[in-house]
Amino acid sequence: MNSIKRKSLILAFSIAFMITGGLLYYFHYNDDKYEPVPTVTITIAATDIPPKSIITEEHLTKVELPEAAILQGSSSNRSQLIGRVTRDTIYSGEQILEQRLIQGRERDGLSVIIDEGYRALTIQVDTVSSVGENVKEGDYVDILAYLPPRDDSGEVIEKVLEKVEVLETQYNQGGAGTKVITFKVTPENGEKIFLMDKLGEIRLALRPIIE
Repeated sequence: MNSIKRKSLILAFSIAFMITGGLLYYFHYNDDKYEPVPTVTITIAATDIPPKSIITEEHLTKVELPEAAILQGSSSNRSQLIGRVTRDTIYSGEQILEQRLIQGRERDGLSVIIDEGYRALTIQVDTVSSVGENVKEGDYVDILAYLPPRDDSGEVIEKVLEKVEVLETQYNQGGAGTKVITFKVTPENGEKIFLMDKLGEIRLALRPIIE
């Protein structure tokens, strides 16, 4: 009986040895046959980044991924991402694609170029009040207001604001149609312009580029 058990154990060990040897040979053969998968280091989100957030160093981390897993438009250079603004939520571990970031005014509107604490305010103008339509985007103007006589007071002409930045102008071709100019102003100055525009007549005085 002991002899039978001994033979069974020897047979079991022999089978296990053969299987182990076969596996070692298989893996050694395949290591020589197949090359390692090439990887690329890219920058991904280290945490969830809410919409319209400025990307900082803390939002980013680097990982290595197989080349085949890299999505078109993703960035490997974190310096190109820091300071950019997200268009919508980017989740932790997600590759940061260019289309998920705000591209600029032409695609995303005026809101992306307005500094914090300022607003965009638009008023309607005509050829005269817009200095013959010579006020252009990026210019600075003084805003003057004419207030007609009221009750026992006479007419008033006053300078409402100085050196107001022009964000955008829309002049229709041929002089027909509505003409508008958009300014960058603080909320308080926006209220002044709106009030003067409702009570009287606004004129713009174009400032020289060197002032």
